[in-house]
Amino acid sequence: MARALAFAALGVLFVACAPQVVDAVGTPVGTGGTAGSGASGGSSASGGSSASGGSSASGGSSASGGSSASGGSSASGGSAAGGGGGLIGNAGEVGSGGTGGVGGCVGVDSLVHRYSFDGTGTVVADSKGGADATLMNTTLTDTGSAALAGRASDQYVDLPNGILSVLESATLETWLTWSGGAAWQRIFDFGDDQTGVEGAQGAGATYLFLTPRIPDDGGAFLRVAYKRHGEDEVKLDATRTLPIDTLTHVAVTFDAGSETLAVYIDGSLESSLVMNPIPIRLSVINDINNWLGRSNFGADAELGGTIEEFRIYARALNADELQASFVAGPNSTCLDAPEP
Repeated sequence: MARALAFAALGVLFVACAPQVVDAVGTPVGTGGTAGSGASGGSSASGGSSASGGSSASGGSSASGGSSASGGSSASGGSAAGGGGGLIGNAGEVGSGGTGGVGGCVGVDSLVHRYSFDGTGTVVADSKGGADATLMNTTLTDTGSAALAGRASDQYVDLPNGILSVLESATLETWLTWSGGAAWQRIFDFGDDQTGVEGAQGAGATYLFLTPRIPDDGGAFLRVAYKRHGEDEVKLDATRTLPIDTLTHVAVTFDAGSETLAVYIDGSLESSLVMNPIPIRLSVINDINNWLGRSNFGADAELGGTIEEFRIYARALNADELQASFVAGPNSTCLDAPEP
């Protein structure tokens, strides 16, 4: 099903400096060197910029690579999901590591859930963890994918409760073909709304979500957002919107040890953010509404497109591993093999 091209990229770390909303936009691929200091953002529609320059270094063994850093401009925008602009922190360094797994199978050591959308009917089998999902208001057609009509179709995938909040670190990885359309659609949304009632859509209360596009006045970027009670929304933007009518690999990682949130497109790091002083804890998300293609915000349209694969790992895969996974594609057979 998948056609893949490998890309290499360097990323940027942005560090939040005050207990405000944290916004970040990744630096375009290819910028290296020592990052300059960030500037503080103004209103909810603007953020500070950071300087860049210097040389970059790379290399190292398969277990650890060289580090690189880059500055670049940052932007933020208001969100229907809540929160305005805040302060942009200084850029840090991004390192790369070797690939993990068993027998060269990337991530098999930490894969906990895998949904490949095989077969027919409404049951979406979890071939790794046994936590089967349900396809709502449409059916599988034995094509190895789930086609969602989008807009107000109410077609989505309902994943079991509690599968994200039990993890400390995680990687959420998917292959999908997006049909385009309105902003604020959801590739995934794990959490609840203000009522705390399972299945309800109102205003998101606690969540981790991924949207293929925010509105044009915010830059129309792909965005990851995290919200916990008592804190402002944390927003991490890619450098671009999700491609339309193209099979695309997207991954979101959270490393609890380094407090780093990152987003990748087609195996390349788009943006990353070190969470300080607002920590991310997956355990505080009330993940009773775990959806692919549907938002915890009732005003948002459903996702229009086709999902071919969705995976959850119990750790943050590194840049080398995600590039290797992108190259391997959504149909990797080694992931379901029994571990030695």
